[in-house]
Amino acid sequence: MGGIRKMKYLHTASRTTEVDAVSDQIVAMYEARTALKTEPYLAATMATLKSQSEQITEAIKRLKVLSELEDLDAVRDSAISALGHVLNGYANMPTDDARQHTPPLKKVFDNYTFSITRENYESESSLIESLLADLSATALQVHITALPGVSEAIAALRTAQTAFTTKQVVYLEALAKDKTLQSASVLKLALLTTINTKLIRYLDVMKDVDAAKYADFSTVVAQAVDEQNAVVAMRHTLDEKKKNEGDGDRTKKKKGKEKDKEKDKKKEKDDEGDDITLPTE
Repeated sequence: MGGIRKMKYLHTASRTTEVDAVSDQIVAMYEARTALKTEPYLAATMATLKSQSEQITEAIKRLKVLSELEDLDAVRDSAISALGHVLNGYANMPTDDARQHTPPLKKVFDNYTFSITRENYESESSLIESLLADLSATALQVHITALPGVSEAIAALRTAQTAFTTKQVVYLEALAKDKTLQSASVLKLALLTTINTKLIRYLDVMKDVDAAKYADFSTVVAQAVDEQNAVVAMRHTLDEKKKNEGDGDRTKKKKGKEKDKEKDKKKEKDDEGDDITLPTE
């Protein structure tokens, strides 16, 4: 059964998003070949692959939202720090306005302190909302308007907190759709197993058994896999190059330090007079 080269497996070092992309390509190529849909094993395998592909796409979306949520949390942490630093700055400013208007605001902020940035998402949100509510008190508005930058710092915190809450709702709604959702890493392993051990192994045999029916699909699947494997190989090569360059730099630094040490030793000997010949009478 020779003639057609053996198909390669999709490299397990492929990233989750890359495995998802390859699976999308395979599904699209299968859907475009209606003659293959009457084949029971292939139809069942592709149904599994399509389902896993859709699941991993959703998992990647959740990861993206979670990453965005982390970024927005960092923004609101910075906003809290900015407000605290502004108030601390005024607290140390020897002006009448600062002495008159800072203490009431500083007293409110000090009830919370910078430590709220170390709380979990829900607790931090609750504390920020409470802080903003306290700062919205009518009695404090005269103090806020009297100190340039304070109003802007409070507004920035309000904006950051609203952005975080809005994104968190999106994330929680995605989780609420299915409490049994699997992680992207688990889905990646399952998808790789389907592609490599079920689809590719099967096509590798059937392309020789019935080339007229399977060779075309096998070829495009192999091409998609080979292209992705080439990306993994290139990434590995670049990583090795960076590693070797880093090792080279460390070696140069080490040699440089050793040379410096030799120079220091020689200087010590010269200072001690080891290499000096005293004149004799």
